[in-house]
Amino acid sequence: MLNDWCRQLYRWWSLAKRVVETLNREFNAWYSVGSMAVMPLSARIYTKDLGRAEEFVRRNANVLSEFVEDPRGGNFLVMREGDSVIVEHRLPITNELHRRFSFHSLEEAYNTFKNSNHFTIYSHAMYLGKELARVFLLRDYEQDKL
Repeated sequence: MLNDWCRQLYRWWSLAKRVVETLNREFNAWYSVGSMAVMPLSARIYTKDLGRAEEFVRRNANVLSEFVEDPRGGNFLVMREGDSVIVEHRLPITNELHRRFSFHSLEEAYNTFKNSNHFTIYSHAMYLGKELARVFLLRDYEQDKL
């Protein structure tokens, strides 16, 4: 997550360029690659980068602690329960418990949420990723409190 997004963007840009070049060659056209919008929906923090990630969270505490409501995605409550990390997904408006997840590692949580449809805005996915990283990094974790 810390530097991987730029490599991914370059890969997508290279692919778009090849597609446009192929179309131009095949149809004798003059298309060009336009603007690209990047919406990171998946965040990876490798074990070797945990120290850098923790420092990043500390340096950016004021920005990362801002709450952004997801109009359809509801809310997530993140907490510790023994050796497990519990994530409760609550429905919007009613705050009714929709689903309860239990994880033993950040990778397990990442693999569960990376392709899920629990998010309607990318900042909500990023928020949950940040909170999951914090709960696995910090002994005295309290949601939204740095």
